[in-house]
Amino acid sequence: MVKFYIQERAYFENCTVSDLYDPDGVKIGHALEDVARPVGVKIAGQTCIPEGVYDVSITMSSKYQKEMIQLSNVGRLVERDGVSFQGVRVHGGNNVDDTEGCPLIAEHFDGDETIWASLSNQVTADIIDYIEQGFRVKWIITRK
Repeated sequence: MVKFYIQERAYFENCTVSDLYDPDGVKIGHALEDVARPVGVKIAGQTCIPEGVYDVSITMSSKYQKEMIQLSNVGRLVERDGVSFQGVRVHGGNNVDDTEGCPLIAEHFDGDETIWASLSNQVTADIIDYIEQGFRVKWIITRK
């Protein structure tokens, strides 16, 4: 049994913004990420991860010293098109300066480059609950 979170992206010059849907298909907020780069190009901490389907786990973040959502598709990495992203976490924040290459999730989006009212704690708790119920959790990132 699998639960899916869906992130539907729109690409902009200075950031990538998505609508975020829970496993019931209800829009719960937005995701904000760094800009997209051409296939096979990555600037560390300044590139959104590629579209795809990712495994979701809850692991301890040494940086934040708490359990957090981690996305991966090869071991604990995100690999695609010859580039590798390590330590991809879904967390709170407000603008691309906060992303470090990770998706930020929040309830509100200003229509430009800012999100607010973090969903990180709520979504993390929901994922922990799904895992405890025996579900696998996946994160799908796709274009609108």
